[in-house]
Amino acid sequence: QPDQAVYPGNLVKAWQGAGQLKRAVALLEATVAAHPEDSKAWYLLGLGYRELGRTEDFQAAWRAFLKLEPETALRPSVC
Repeated sequence: QPDQAVYPGNLVKAWQGAGQLKRAVALLEATVAAHPEDSKAWYLLGLGYRELGRTEDFQAAWRAFLKLEPETALRPSVC
């Protein structure tokens, strides 16, 4: 449940490792909906979208991450 854990990183990593990336993305979507200030969740969500080929969603998630973490050195192209 996203309300119980703001950063579900371990569960996401487990699902990714088990080939369940769509399930991990769904959890991250719920997490950022409940906790839009969670930059780590936005970061992971963006990576998940990119891996799934969801370019527009990746760009939106990455922009949300950069808005929360403007000084980050990790800036892949979003264009």
